[in-house]
Amino acid sequence: VELAPVGAAEPEVATAEREMEAAQRHVAWRPDEDLVLLLMFRNGAGWSRIAEALPGRAGEEVLSRMSQLQVKHGFSASDEGRLVLDSLLLACGIDETA
Repeated sequence: VELAPVGAAEPEVATAEREMEAAQRHVAWRPDEDLVLLLMFRNGAGWSRIAEALPGRAGEEVLSRMSQLQVKHGFSASDEGRLVLDSLLLACGIDETA
């Protein structure tokens, strides 16, 4: 039986641990985190990639926050929803249509 070095974890285990730690420490989302989330989502990034760009945030947190923002601002993955998201980003000074 081979033992892994102390501190080494399988990627799935590390991700699961990150998700559990995130769930245990509910931290309010900052506006700059919302902008990163919205911009990366608009550009097609996946949840885990977005979470990597947001230190301390796990994929499940990112997915949950995105759902909250979609309900709050009324956008979706449809063409109409993307226009709403583009308008929201433009209001924040980010022009994704250029």
